[in-house]
Amino acid sequence: MLQQVRKDRNQLMNLIRSGSSSNIELALQLAKSQNIALDLSKYTKLYVWLDYIVTGTINCHKTILEEIFELEVLSLTLSQQKKIPTFIGLLSNLKVLILSLNKLTNLPQTISQLSQLEVLHLSYNKIKQLPPGFKNLQQLKKLKLENNQIKKLPSSILQIHGLEYLYLDHNQITKLPLNIGQLSKLKTLNLSHNPIEDLPPSFQNLTSLEKLVLPVHLAQKANTIKYTQTLTNCTIQFGDKIDTPSLFL
Repeated sequence: MLQQVRKDRNQLMNLIRSGSSSNIELALQLAKSQNIALDLSKYTKLYVWLDYIVTGTINCHKTILEEIFELEVLSLTLSQQKKIPTFIGLLSNLKVLILSLNKLTNLPQTISQLSQLEVLHLSYNKIKQLPPGFKNLQQLKKLKLENNQIKKLPSSILQIHGLEYLYLDHNQITKLPLNIGQLSKLKTLNLSHNPIEDLPPSFQNLTSLEKLVLPVHLAQKANTIKYTQTLTNCTIQFGDKIDTPSLFL
């Protein structure tokens, strides 16, 4: 019985992978009628199909769409996306969204509607800034923005007070905001490979840090030692080299 269900599921997924809107609708109808769960989280053509729905090209009953709109995990890594459609906000149950290794230059304002989002991967894109409404993602715990083109740490990130993991390495950040210390729940912060000039005084308020990675050139800065003395439970690393804790006691 289990083997037959797996076979049926594979056949339905083949219909979906065909990219044909009629096949996709048929697959969802069959899955719903036979109570077969489909994993659509890595279906890279999902946005294209949703576009048909939003524009009215396809008329579907709400019950057919439940499986899509109840998605909690969506991965579009390496899908060559250049732009995320504005209706991403419709996937309001998403908890994990992975958009790494694409060609994104910005994000739509509607991404701020993903109020349940806990993990967001945007690594290896060409993003320069985040939309103002980004601060509404108050459930966000992990944000990966490494290898982009960010020159200034977005103030919207600083307003996500529950953020625990922040990766900003390999960007173009020269100055950190004076109030970066308000991210008091951060456990991991990676700022390596950025031309950061110095650390601001509020850096010493990041007392929850367990791992801090800084650009190599900051190792010789007096303020680096001064403002990290309070990080007693933190492993401090410069580039790829882990520093000895004694320098920061």
